[in-house]
Amino acid sequence: DWTNDLYIADLDTEDVTRTELAPGYVFRFALSPTTAIFCNLHPDGDQGHVVDTDPASDTFGQVTTTVPLAPLGDPPVAGAAPWEHESRATAVTPDGALGFISHGGDGLISVIDTEAGEVVAQIEAPTDLTGGGAMIALQDGTPATDTIAR
Repeated sequence: DWTNDLYIADLDTEDVTRTELAPGYVFRFALSPTTAIFCNLHPDGDQGHVVDTDPASDTFGQVTTTVPLAPLGDPPVAGAAPWEHESRATAVTPDGALGFISHGGDGLISVIDTEAGEVVAQIEAPTDLTGGGAMIALQDGTPATDTIAR
């Protein structure tokens, strides 16, 4: 029954943009200069959410696409604390073109084309990614931009 909102504050103007995300458990997110990737865990199904973080964009602060995710093998269930089951982690490339969402306990990572708004590949991890794992996406010749601790 949890609800989740994203707030973006402009520190120069003190304007705040509020964006409703999704119900359920939203915990970890990834950030690039143009894109944020969130995922929600919910008994009715998990989803990835792509948010425009480019202040010059007409869709700044908005969810630009929502992507259904394959269910976890041991998902959170209604009436129980979500952290007692498997979770997900997120990452995004510095250019914001690709997002990554793990399938904790299942050893898979969904690769999301953020513009198309769809899962375009699955990566098999060498471990089961218990608890969602930890990820960062790097691109050759590009400084790391996703510096959110997880």
